[in-house]
Amino acid sequence: MHEKERFVQRGGVFGLDDVVGDFDASGVEAVRGIADMIRTQARESVRSAMALAGSAAQSKFQLFPGDCDFFERVHIQAPTREDAVEILAATMIESVARTFTNPHLQFVEMKLGLYPAAYSREQEPVSQGSPITWGLEEIDVRVVRVVDATGESHRLRMHEVAMDPGFVKLDWVFADRDRDRVVPVSKVIDATWEAPDGSIVALDGVLDSFYQEVYLDPESQIDVQRLVQHVSPDGLENYLEQIAGEIARYSTEGHENYGKVAKRLYNITRILRRDADASYLRQLFDDPPARLYQVGGTMHALSEAIRADRLDRETIVAQLAALEGTIADCYSGEDREEILDLVRRLPEMDEDELIAAADRIAVASNVQVSSYFQQKIAESPGLTSVYDLILKEAPGHQP
Repeated sequence: MHEKERFVQRGGVFGLDDVVGDFDASGVEAVRGIADMIRTQARESVRSAMALAGSAAQSKFQLFPGDCDFFERVHIQAPTREDAVEILAATMIESVARTFTNPHLQFVEMKLGLYPAAYSREQEPVSQGSPITWGLEEIDVRVVRVVDATGESHRLRMHEVAMDPGFVKLDWVFADRDRDRVVPVSKVIDATWEAPDGSIVALDGVLDSFYQEVYLDPESQIDVQRLVQHVSPDGLENYLEQIAGEIARYSTEGHENYGKVAKRLYNITRILRRDADASYLRQLFDDPPARLYQVGGTMHALSEAIRADRLDRETIVAQLAALEGTIADCYSGEDREEILDLVRRLPEMDEDELIAAADRIAVASNVQVSSYFQQKIAESPGLTSVYDLILKEAPGHQP
C-alpha cells in the first residue's frame, strides 16, 4: 500500500497511522510552541511542514527522550536549482537570526554543505564528504577556514559548498521554564526544489521517506501528500536498509549503544507487523533503567547552557537537580558517588573541566543503559531472531 493512502489525522496531528499511534497528543501544544520558534518562515515560493521525529514522536512509550528532534520539509519553487539552494541557505540563516534574541533558545550550530576534500579545521581532521558545521562567526562571514595536508589555508564559501547540501540541520538548546528542564532541540531539513516545469527533486539527491514523522500542522497535509508521490517506489526497502545499517553501527565494538538499537528495532518490528516483539520493546522503555537514556542529551544541553551563561539560571538549576535525582535513582555503577559529585560541581567548573565531566557522566550512563537493553534484547527469542538476521545482512558489519 502506498504511503499516502495511510496518512491519518488524529489529535490535531497527522502522519502514517502506526506513527501517529505512538504519539501522545496531550502535549502537542507545548511542542507546537517550540516548533513555532524554529520553523522556516513563510515567504514567496517557500512552503514548509514541521514534524516531530525520533523519540519525541513516540511519546506514548518513550517517556524519557534524550532530546527534542524536529523534521521539516522545506519546498522551494525557483527558476534553477542554484537559486533554490541559495534560498534554502537564506531561510536557515533567517531562522538562526530570528531565534538569536529568544531568551529561551541558545543557538549551537548549523550543518550545511559537505567538505570537498579532507582538511584540518582548528587542528581537528575533517573528512571529505562529511557535513560542514557553522557557528555564529562562520555564519556571519559565510566562510569556514580550513587547512589541507600541505599546510595551505582555504576558505570554504557558503554559497559554493551549499550546492551539495548534504545533511542539513540546525541545533539549539531550549530552556523550558514551564517544565524546569534544559533540552537539546534539533531540526533536520529535507529540502526539495520545484522547477518551472513542475518537476520536483530533493536538493540533497534523496527525498526522505515518511516512516517516522508526526506532522504538527494539519493544513500542511496537502503539501506533504503531494511530495509523497515523488518518493522512490523502493522507499520502504531503502528505509529498512538505512535502519538496519544504523543497528549494525550501534552494535559494533567500540560504538555500542543498545538503547539506539532498541529504538530502531522497534521501528522495524512495527513495520514488519511483528506485534509481540514491538510490544516487548515498548515495555522496556517504561523500566527505570530507561530513564538513563536521557542523560546524554541532558548533559549536552546543560554543558552548552552553563558555558554560555545565557539561559534562565533557575531552569538550569532545576534541571541539574532533576539529573542528580535520575542518576541517584537509576544508576547502579560502583562509581555512582563519583558521578553524582561531578553533577553537583558542574556549575563551578571551567570550560575544559566542564566538557570532560559532561562526557564522563554521559558515557557512564550510556554504558549502563546500553547494557540493560542489550540484555533485554537477548532475553527475547523472537526479537533476537530479527536482530541476528539484520546483523547478518548488514553490509560490512563486523561483530
